[in-house]
Amino acid sequence: METYNAQASIDFKLSEAVVSPPPAADETETPQNKWEKTSKLLRWIGAIILAASSIAFLLQGWSDTSPSMLPYYSFLAFTGLLAAAGFFCGLKLKEAKGARTFLGVAAAFLPAHFAQLGALLFSLTGKAPPGMPDIFVFVAPSAAQAWTAVAVAVAVLAPIVFTGFSSLARKEATRLTALFFAANSLLLLPFRASDIVAILAVLGFAGIAVADRIMFAKEPTMKTWEGRVVRAVMFVPLVLMLTRTLIYYSVSMLMVSALFGIAAFVLFSVIPQAVKNESLGEFCQVLALGPLGVSWVLFMSAVFFDPSNAFIPLPRELADVLLLPLMVLPYTVMVGAISFFAVGSGHGYRKFASAIAITGMLVNLFTIGGVLASILCIITSVCVVVGAFAIEERGLLQLGTLGLVLGLGYHMRYAIDLYEMSPWMTLAVTGTLIVIFSSYVERNYRAITARFERFNKQLDSWS
Repeated sequence: METYNAQASIDFKLSEAVVSPPPAADETETPQNKWEKTSKLLRWIGAIILAASSIAFLLQGWSDTSPSMLPYYSFLAFTGLLAAAGFFCGLKLKEAKGARTFLGVAAAFLPAHFAQLGALLFSLTGKAPPGMPDIFVFVAPSAAQAWTAVAVAVAVLAPIVFTGFSSLARKEATRLTALFFAANSLLLLPFRASDIVAILAVLGFAGIAVADRIMFAKEPTMKTWEGRVVRAVMFVPLVLMLTRTLIYYSVSMLMVSALFGIAAFVLFSVIPQAVKNESLGEFCQVLALGPLGVSWVLFMSAVFFDPSNAFIPLPRELADVLLLPLMVLPYTVMVGAISFFAVGSGHGYRKFASAIAITGMLVNLFTIGGVLASILCIITSVCVVVGAFAIEERGLLQLGTLGLVLGLGYHMRYAIDLYEMSPWMTLAVTGTLIVIFSSYVERNYRAITARFERFNKQLDSWS
């Protein structure tokens, strides 16, 4: 009963620390507040020293690459001691902040544990690459011992991680723990090829981002400084997996594409949520368009256009026809989609996407030419015009109309060729169409004029 009451006291203090408002300006200079700042600084220093000590613990004395489970179990025991120190501070000393520091650091060690476990599992089927330091090489004596270590680690670390997250974000601890273990499980997979790692990293980032938006983005406790740190920690296993591949394994074009895509994601989604300056967030989102474009170009090159290593190499003739459409059109669709999640109005993103799409299709039309290029140009322009009506933006309507006029004008050369082949038929068709059109205008000019006036008024109300 005493333990239960002490734990309840810790939980009450932690929740009070999360939801309590910041001190007023006139309280920042009181002696009590100065001591609180000093103790907070000391806790940060202590946490950094603990992290450094864990690194030293890993590096010191474990350079023997012979099969052994002793290095990993020693690190697991070290993590358990940190958690025990956290429980001691909370239950015996009744000091919640110190307990949160110990438990938070212990929970943050989970990626290091899973990286070591992943190395043990990988040693069953593969070997460490040349040049990897011996201190990072873990060799399992047998498959049974490796999988036993995984089971023991999950049993020991799950309550530690849950308690650590409970001390920082009590209401979301269960979901945070489940998501963190799911992200770290990617480190257990015995894959080291950069293409596979790139795909796993992109899927992992996308999954965590979606889960974060659904579960945590709207929760008040997860918008505090500590909540943001906990949400950012979810991505640490993926960063560790990418770093391992970049340093010790060959890097493919698909891997570089994934890195640029992740950079675009960080600039567009992570930094604007972390900073309170709206102008800085908007600037970072605009910068994200560059890495996003580079990522897509490299991805398309890796899939279709790399002459030596493409996954689905296209024939030269087909590659020339599809190069600009596949590079430009999907990118502009992505820019248009993320414009609705931008910090500002998003009008600039949509104008940029429309301009890039129409310019790309016009360049494709007048350099490559052909029926397919002409159809793509007209379809793209029509889509822009329809989108302009849907969101009522004059700039998009002007760009779409320009592309449509130029695309249709390209077909005039076919009309000229037809005229040269059969001039009397062309003249007959043209004359017939002109007479019919003139009759329609003479009969309906009032309705046509009224429609143009209504359309102009509608345009004036658009942005």
